[in-house]
Amino acid sequence: MKMMGNKIAIVGIGTDVGKTLVSAIACTALNATYWKPIQTGYLNGAGDIDSAFIAQWTNSEILPEIYLLQQPLSPHIAAKIDSVEIDTSQLKSPDIQQNLIIETAGGLMVPFNSTQLFIDILKQWNIPVILVVKQYLGNINHTILSLEALKNRNIHIIGYISNGEALPDTNEWISNYTQVPLLLEIPELEEINHKNIQSLAIQLKINLKRYGVE
Repeated sequence: MKMMGNKIAIVGIGTDVGKTLVSAIACTALNATYWKPIQTGYLNGAGDIDSAFIAQWTNSEILPEIYLLQQPLSPHIAAKIDSVEIDTSQLKSPDIQQNLIIETAGGLMVPFNSTQLFIDILKQWNIPVILVVKQYLGNINHTILSLEALKNRNIHIIGYISNGEALPDTNEWISNYTQVPLLLEIPELEEINHKNIQSLAIQLKINLKRYGVE
């Protein structure tokens, strides 16, 4: 499977599952530009912003956010508080020559206005995705639901990445049941830095190449 151009979306089974970490690893593995179109929790510059972590962890080029919202809430609520209407016409994936990693906000079913979910814009983009799975009791259920939602919309899944110390037999069971490949297992990291990102990126690059992505 080639990359359908040069873009991959990094999606998650929920919020705080490690999408930014995986985006950093993928950007390094593919020498890619990074873009997160919707960022919440900016808090007048005092809050965390994911592009800042990418700048800290990688040497990747970073494209600016389209919507930079103040409150650390679901995009539709954060936008309402900021008196902003998220317009999907502003969320067209950039047409650039380099490989592009796009990080989504929250999980697949996160709403960004009164009628649309993030998975709807993924369908419009028509680019392949990598699903990020955080290891916790109950993640199998959330992973299967996420994969089925993607498959039901004919969104191409390259594979999934496991983040955190894996529970016994969890990743093996998910891969066997879904026939979706496990691309990388990220252990619990005491520190995230260039060295760790580079080491994990080498592993991911090897595994992506097996599926025609490079």
